[in-house]
Amino acid sequence: VGKRADFVLLPQKPAVDSIEHWFEECLSGNPTDLEQRPLGTWLSGARVA
Repeated sequence: VGKRADFVLLPQKPAVDSIEHWFEECLSGNPTDLEQRPLGTWLSGARVA
């Protein structure tokens, strides 16, 4: 409480994937893919998307 934070909620990692593979998948694709991938975005604690 009383702290500011920015967060981006990404899809859950499949159980069979390594964290490295999941992270590479999250960062790959065209700009439209990257805009649609996050499940939610919070800036200063308030949800903006």
